[in-house]
Amino acid sequence: MVLNVGSGDGETSGLTRAEHLQVLAEHMPKLRVDIVLADSDVAHPAALTEAAAALGATVIRAPLAATDGSPSHDVDLLAAAFSATLSR
Repeated sequence: MVLNVGSGDGETSGLTRAEHLQVLAEHMPKLRVDIVLADSDVAHPAALTEAAAALGATVIRAPLAATDGSPSHDVDLLAAAFSATLSR
């Protein structure tokens, strides 16, 4: 699972990344995730790690954010993170 870089999309507004995972777990109790890919600068990394573990997942933090100031992923950074993650 790749977490959003920004939270102003209307779907996750006002939620931390950990809370986003908690809401998913509440709505889909059988959901299991292997890896949660999050931007390096994610706030509250310990809470995110705990929420991911509740889904059976490991958090991998990597630089993912676009450098243009938009709340978007940089496609090249995201591709590099996928490559590194899948080659483990």
